[in-house]
Amino acid sequence: MATFVLNLSIIRFVYARAIGRRLGSVDSTNRVRKLRLELTILYAILKGRSMETRAERRLG
Repeated sequence: MATFVLNLSIIRFVYARAIGRRLGSVDSTNRVRKLRLELTILYAILKGRSMETRAERRLG
């Protein structure tokens, strides 16, 4: 769980830095879109891992 919280804090920091750059330019818009996609993929991976862990606990 600590790793998950650390990952989220790192993601928030990187995401905030990207948004803090000049918004409105094509480059910044593409950067934000790329980060959103990466966050979505990372979230799906982490959620999948947590579900695997729960299944393993149930099976004992």
